[in-house]
Amino acid sequence: MKAAADRTSAAAAQAVDASKGTAEAVISQGAAFLAQQFREAVREATAAMLAELRQEAARAERASRIAVRIAWTLGSLSAAGLAGLGGFLLAGLGHG
Repeated sequence: MKAAADRTSAAAAQAVDASKGTAEAVISQGAAFLAQQFREAVREATAAMLAELRQEAARAERASRIAVRIAWTLGSLSAAGLAGLGGFLLAGLGHG
């Protein structure tokens, strides 16, 4: 009877060891799967953010070019207006 109990105990110990190995393998595979999924999600999010940033940078560049054109146009109009005013004043002084 003692021998049968020892064999049963040994078989149970082997089953526990085998279960531990299986559990470790399942956990390791699950962790590797989750890590890969996380890397892919980060990669996709990074790509989306870079695309959005490129679009925003392009919009900002266009707005900057428009602002420079407006500044040059206003400067030119102001210079033309001052030149006209100066001419008007000089013409008025010549007739006075």
